[in-house]
Amino acid sequence: MTKKSQPPVLDYGKRKEATEEAMGDPRRGDLFSEMCSNWYTVLEATDTYVIVAEQVQKLEIKKYTRLDFVRFFSYGTIEGYWVDLHKRATDVSRFDDLLAVFKKYELEACHA
Repeated sequence: MTKKSQPPVLDYGKRKEATEEAMGDPRRGDLFSEMCSNWYTVLEATDTYVIVAEQVQKLEIKKYTRLDFVRFFSYGTIEGYWVDLHKRATDVSRFDDLLAVFKKYELEACHA
């Protein structure tokens, strides 16, 4: 069952706290942004990996281990992340076809 979408987190302190929580427990539909210009949407999250739709200059779908997901968005030299959680549990059904194609090609690549 999909959780109902929550409104955007506007207060900076709450947004920072919500981002930290989402990095530790990413969920389908989590929507992150970098200064409201680049968008990252979690399409699927398991105990071992996270699949993200990255809308930067073009739409790309990438798969990260849970650790690499956190590392990718971390500053690295200081605490925190270079993205902020915008919303949790947004409706990502519009990406379902792309996710299915991504998984199909990933499976084919593993058996090539």
